[in-house]
Amino acid sequence: MDDSMIIDMYWNRNENEIEETNKKYGSYCFCIANNILNSKEDSDECVNDTWLRVWNIIPPKMPDRFRIFLAKITRNLAFDRYKSKHTAKRSGEICYILDELSECISDGNTTDNEVDMKLLAESINSFLKTVSERDRTV
Repeated sequence: MDDSMIIDMYWNRNENEIEETNKKYGSYCFCIANNILNSKEDSDECVNDTWLRVWNIIPPKMPDRFRIFLAKITRNLAFDRYKSKHTAKRSGEICYILDELSECISDGNTTDNEVDMKLLAESINSFLKTVSERDRTV
């Protein structure tokens, strides 16, 4: 079946057009998706999503070259799926890396700060020894 007949079936909302599109271009679209995703399951889902997207697009739009039209949709869906899978992995890795870095980074207490804090505590304690017990508790 040629492309114009398949497109006419989409325009007429004939449900057989998905089957015909899959017969003619299923392996082509699968190959495009699989080259990007390297996963049979994800590539199959991507091809099925392509058929749904074509079903929703064609009545208002008329593609000039059906094969290229399908390839573009499949490629974009595969890239979207690839990005979403790798972004999720990356966010988990970032949390892990930040946890490791938190052990290496100081909490802001330097030796100078610790010495200053110790001297301040000694000064306050020596002052408190000079005042009455009632004033100290207040």
